[in-house]
Amino acid sequence: MFVKINNNKVYIIIFIGLIYSIFNSVTDTKKYDKYQVGSNGEKFHSILKGDIRHYWDEAYLFKKNIKEKKPFLDSFAGTERNYLYSKFIAFYYLVIDKNIKKKDQNFEINNYKFGIPIIQSIIFYYILILFYKKISTIFSNKLLFFIIFFIALEPSMIQFHSSYWTESLYLSSLLLLFNLLLNLPKNNYGYFFLGIFIAIIFMFRSAGLFLILPTIIYLIINLRQKAIKPTIFVIIGYTLVILFIGYQNYKKSEIFYVSTSAQLDAPWHYLAHKLNSKKLGVTEEKGLKKKYEDMNKWINDNQINLNTFKGERKLSQYKKKYFLESLENNYFYFAKYHIYKSMQTLILPLNYSKTYYERDPSIIKIWKAAEWKNQFKYKIPYSLFIYIVSLIGLIQMILSGKKYERNLIILIFLFCIYHLGLLGWVGVSRYGVPNQIFYSVFFGFGAEWIYNKIKSVLVNLKINCR
Repeated sequence: MFVKINNNKVYIIIFIGLIYSIFNSVTDTKKYDKYQVGSNGEKFHSILKGDIRHYWDEAYLFKKNIKEKKPFLDSFAGTERNYLYSKFIAFYYLVIDKNIKKKDQNFEINNYKFGIPIIQSIIFYYILILFYKKISTIFSNKLLFFIIFFIALEPSMIQFHSSYWTESLYLSSLLLLFNLLLNLPKNNYGYFFLGIFIAIIFMFRSAGLFLILPTIIYLIINLRQKAIKPTIFVIIGYTLVILFIGYQNYKKSEIFYVSTSAQLDAPWHYLAHKLNSKKLGVTEEKGLKKKYEDMNKWINDNQINLNTFKGERKLSQYKKKYFLESLENNYFYFAKYHIYKSMQTLILPLNYSKTYYERDPSIIKIWKAAEWKNQFKYKIPYSLFIYIVSLIGLIQMILSGKKYERNLIILIFLFCIYHLGLLGWVGVSRYGVPNQIFYSVFFGFGAEWIYNKIKSVLVNLKINCR
């Protein structure tokens, strides 16, 4: 029953994960690459809606600019959600020489979209092999197997490799960053390029903007007095890329900025009216109405032209300021709200992609639907199982008393707290997926402990039966 775990079995697991992701990339795309009509009578694409549509709209414009021989770097400015993912899509279609949209501005159907998630899958599993080779010098074969098994096949995580969100490339970037931090650079140039890499992660996913903070904290804790030079070089590398982004934005809008519009807009969109309703003692509906009335008044009073990059950016800055003002004297409510929503974020998003593809975007409060609520009957028990095994693993690492494992615990907690603190308040389970890259180590230790316990019990039973 308990077979010997060796390197070949780990590579087989990685191969199975890759083939599964490629298979889903093709089958899901062929099934959902279509237009439907919503309950409001409007047509929508099953896959390319919400955030995903924004990526593809920007990809279409970027590809169009390249075809028209417009300055390449100018296309990096003014993006709403991230800087590189839409370019990744555009370059793919430039290479295969296919259109993204029709002349009527509807998206093309059956234009080899599945190539995007296939490339994402290949990138992720290649980086997983690099990660495996790195940790194979640190952990036992048995522990390695459970860690790689989790990262390669955990269903709520691997579904995103065959999807069209930024999650897959972000997970790949985090896995590579984790890989780099497990064995820190040997010289200052290595730390310089580490800083550049962290900034590039941000260009693929806006949530990566402040990844430099947990990285620097980890360097200080791990290197102590020797952390000064490495930290400076990380900051220099990171700052160079950030300055490039800010300068490109300045050329287009006459405003130097780095964060995307979505980063500034989201707290206003989701929270400002809730905070105001508490502050003013009115219903959320009245708070929502007031929020939009205040915004429209500000636009009119300041004669903001929303058809320009400068006007759009000023509006985003207004929304940021409005949110911060609504947050004043509301910190306790926000903290409670953050914790409540973070608990929702921690529920692992099984079957998230297909549920999203089948969702009618015209139905706003989808979470009230019976089929949506029924999903929690299996999501919550499954999530609890993963977290209990991970907790067992954390306890085993603490009890080991090894310095390396102690530092590894700190590293994992820093990045998990970062993601939960930054995005937990939204309450979207998809935003909790990046943490799985890090606590996969906890899961591996926990699974190994359970494996050894079961094996020990069975061996004792066998001896007693003789």
